[in-house]
Amino acid sequence: MPKVGSIPRSATVAWSSSNEHSGLLAAGTVAGAISDTFDSTSHLDVFSLDLQGGAELPLVGSLACNDRFSRLTWGTKGVADGSLPYGLLAAGTANGSVQIVDPGRLISRHDAPVVATIDSHSGPVRGLEFNPAVPELLASGAAESEVFITDLTNPSTPRVVSPGAKSPGPGADISCVAWNRRVTHILASTSHNGLSVVWDLKLKKPVINFTNSANRGQRNSVIAWNPEVATQIIVASEDDAFPSMQIWDLRNAFAPVKELTGHSKGILTASWCPQDENLLISSGKDNRTLCWDPATGEVLCELPPSANWTFDVQWSPCLPALLSSASFSGEVAVHSLADASATAGAEETGADGFSVQEPHAGKPMIRAPKWLRRPCGASFGFGGKLVRFSHKSSEVTIEDVPSDTGVVARAEQLRAALEAGDLAGFCAHKAEAAPSERDADDWKLMEVLCSHDQRTLVLGFLGLVDPNAPPPAEPQAEAAYEPQYEPQYEAQPEPVTPATPEPQPPLQESGYGNRDGAADGRVADALILAASGGEELWAATRDQYLASNKSAFMSRLSAVVHQDFDRYVAESSLPAWKETLALIHTYASAEALQGLCNLLGERLEAEAGDASAAVLCYMCAANTVKAVHVHLTTTDWADNGHWLMGLKRLIELVGKLGVALQ
Repeated sequence: MPKVGSIPRSATVAWSSSNEHSGLLAAGTVAGAISDTFDSTSHLDVFSLDLQGGAELPLVGSLACNDRFSRLTWGTKGVADGSLPYGLLAAGTANGSVQIVDPGRLISRHDAPVVATIDSHSGPVRGLEFNPAVPELLASGAAESEVFITDLTNPSTPRVVSPGAKSPGPGADISCVAWNRRVTHILASTSHNGLSVVWDLKLKKPVINFTNSANRGQRNSVIAWNPEVATQIIVASEDDAFPSMQIWDLRNAFAPVKELTGHSKGILTASWCPQDENLLISSGKDNRTLCWDPATGEVLCELPPSANWTFDVQWSPCLPALLSSASFSGEVAVHSLADASATAGAEETGADGFSVQEPHAGKPMIRAPKWLRRPCGASFGFGGKLVRFSHKSSEVTIEDVPSDTGVVARAEQLRAALEAGDLAGFCAHKAEAAPSERDADDWKLMEVLCSHDQRTLVLGFLGLVDPNAPPPAEPQAEAAYEPQYEPQYEAQPEPVTPATPEPQPPLQESGYGNRDGAADGRVADALILAASGGEELWAATRDQYLASNKSAFMSRLSAVVHQDFDRYVAESSLPAWKETLALIHTYASAEALQGLCNLLGERLEAEAGDASAAVLCYMCAANTVKAVHVHLTTTDWADNGHWLMGLKRLIELVGKLGVALQ
């Protein structure tokens, strides 16, 4: 596995977690080591990735510090809203403090890049990680079994809390903490006394404690969650007498389900690839760095050995082919998994001229990673043969694909309609011949979407107005129009809340110059008087009138007057989805219509479970992807056991929908 870049120093590192700045790497001078020049200074640096084949990475920002670092982590807090474009960098020091640094300020040479300093721990902070799903939360672990959660909603004033009561017994140094990748409120920690703890932040207590019954006193160095399986976790031991990694399934935390053995001395660091759960990298005191398949226990490849211990290996969270390794030989190296055919060169030596450990040759990668493998594939051969495969199985299937004259005829009809541009005619024909009411509705709506007067014809399709009626006028924000259709679900007229009479008649109030008072009560008189009192009084009187009646009609009227269709669609009655769809087609602006139809479709799909109605809304929103997805997951495309005809139906639907929505 070749080296594509390097940093000439012993440092603990952290990759940037944001896609926008995925090529940045932070490095903090590691505690417990000293250079051959006996330089005792400490720096927190940011480097830019430059893939020039082993070249030294360019420095883009540096900060001189008083203390050296045990652990770094880089989170995405503030990236989404732009308040912190580079996120936040947390640095755990050897004296027990955690420094919160703004990498953007560090890169721009700002005078104060340190946003806050947290002094809650009593010893070196060896466990440190931002929650990948909730970037405001930072977990940290240190001496005396201390585990804290820091809320960085306001980074300058962090709030520190405990996830729960400490486990009974003597305290031990926390060596690592890790957030569950699937369940965001679950945290794990492990310590040098061999105890691993799983914390539930919602319950505010530890929910599982487990140790290796075969070696209860082992020094654990790493704990990491499987990125895909929520209950699977790995624990590594740095004990030379027990140099292994154990995979636990917490559904049965009495014993590990698998043990990975390959290192001859204790394991110092390990990292589970976030993009491929079948890749795990580890490094130990034997100076070997191995890449495993944790499912089989097989070693897939090996990095060229270093001259001294590698104490930190990490996969890049955004660049799946890259990983970093930091060693006490005074180098941070960036390796590429994409070209893992290189082997180790000559034997490396330590600073004293002697080999620290007998080296092993680097081992090339024997299997492609997940992001390079095809999830499925198919190919036609002679004689009507079809060869296909899927990532779900190791089998390759060969089957006969018989020709079908009916399928050929339907394909020819589709081709002719597309060439002639007769989309509406083709849709009308398909609607008449549709095998179900749902299919007929889909084709009828596509016929409507093929027309130039979609808005009016959609109301006719919904059965709420005559499709031959004149088109509606353009909506105006301050005009309260009467609806152009009669809701089908309202059998009885809606009651109107009567206005409460006031002691003073409106004219008497206005005679004293009190137009605001004249607008109270007696709605019709108030509206007339408010029209002469300026736009502000008119709007206030109108809003008071709309708020005085809670009927369904007044809710629709208020949405039209205020153009507040987002709230209306989010709160509307789902059984009356046709009326809601008709209302937004009549009065919503063209820019807002697609988003409103999408919102209504999502509610129908998630809350009402009405797939047919959801598909129609997605079609009105021109959301081909969602419409086809719902169809695929809720429709039997086998067409009475004939999967080829079902596939043809799907192709017709997707093809026509795509053309109609152009």
